[in-house]
Amino acid sequence: MPDPSGAVPGRAYTIAVWSARGGSGKTFLASSIALAERERTDRRVLLVDLSLDFGGAEVFLDLHPERGVADLLPVLEELEPSQFERALTVHPTGLRVLCAGDRTGPAPSAAQVRALLRFCRAHHDLVFLDVPSALGEVTWAALTEATAILYVLTPDLPGVQGLRRAVARIEAERPALLHRMGLAVNRSARGNQFGFPDIERLTGLPVLGQVRAAFWELQGYLARSRLPLNPGGRLTPLLRDVVRLATRLVG
Repeated sequence: MPDPSGAVPGRAYTIAVWSARGGSGKTFLASSIALAERERTDRRVLLVDLSLDFGGAEVFLDLHPERGVADLLPVLEELEPSQFERALTVHPTGLRVLCAGDRTGPAPSAAQVRALLRFCRAHHDLVFLDVPSALGEVTWAALTEATAILYVLTPDLPGVQGLRRAVARIEAERPALLHRMGLAVNRSARGNQFGFPDIERLTGLPVLGQVRAAFWELQGYLARSRLPLNPGGRLTPLLRDVVRLATRLVG
């Protein structure tokens, strides 16, 4: 796992799942890894959807939230645990999810995001963040607060080029974050344009795991509004990849 030195102290180990390229599968991985951790441990696990314009985690988890992050923004300075609990949606497995909510006002400031995430860290054992792609205030704040950053990469030229641009930007503005970053190669398959050694050489970042290309398997789960992580269900190939990656991330 990347070196977490420099991360903001707090109770919970916090993993920001991020990709500078849309369509990489980061929301699927953030949701499924958080769910895997909840199902295989007794930890108090929270998933926070910071993609505040459109959300997305509720689709993968088949949730119907009534509240979310947007409802907490006006009360962050005096946020009480009871208010936070009312904004949560709880998955049948016990995974706690803070969905994006319906935001109609301005985007939150970096200070608001930091305040919210520090509250989350103080009340949970493990926090996963689904982070917006664009390097705006919300994303910078989330990456800075995270103990570790999992960058989701598709092993093709657009994916690698997007990652190299993101690395250059971080190196120029907040180089300490690079020490917390590792890669998850999504939609991995034989014949991919780039292999793991190529990716590590071109980006200077370690590959922590892969999730195979399993389009039809994933579509089947989505059609049933259900992730592949079902209590008592057999370990499908896609599920095995998710669990391996979760284990590598948090032990």
